[in-house]
Amino acid sequence: MKKIFIVLSFLFLCSLKVFSQGVDSLKEKFTAKTIYRYGTGFKKGNDRINFNELKYEFNGSSLGLDLYTKAKRYKSVSRILNFASLFAGFAAVSSISGNSSRNTTYMLLGGQMLLSLTGARYRSLYIENIDRAIWQRNQDVLFPPR
Repeated sequence: MKKIFIVLSFLFLCSLKVFSQGVDSLKEKFTAKTIYRYGTGFKKGNDRINFNELKYEFNGSSLGLDLYTKAKRYKSVSRILNFASLFAGFAAVSSISGNSSRNTTYMLLGGQMLLSLTGARYRSLYIENIDRAIWQRNQDVLFPPR
């Protein structure tokens, strides 16, 4: 009975050492390889990454790459709509100073607001998808699929 207790306690102490090494290596992986948003850019470890460089980080995460591609599309649509909104605003101001009718000016201002709101919606979809993509990529790096 005493021998069984000694063997079990030895195995228990060895397993604690093994688990502690796994946690340490997981912590090192976490600090060196995970990506997080940092202002308008992204950080991986101590390196700053812009949005275009981010696509190279999704090699091991197919779902993350799909979400990144979606986010990239949403970001492009958002930028186009925001620029169109800006041009509609300039057109509204020029129609006010010109001899255009009020209906034209109101239509341009309404179009500007509609374009701006739609651009804001696509921007929020971009942020949502890029956050999901980074989360999925970090999960795949820390806990690789089997």
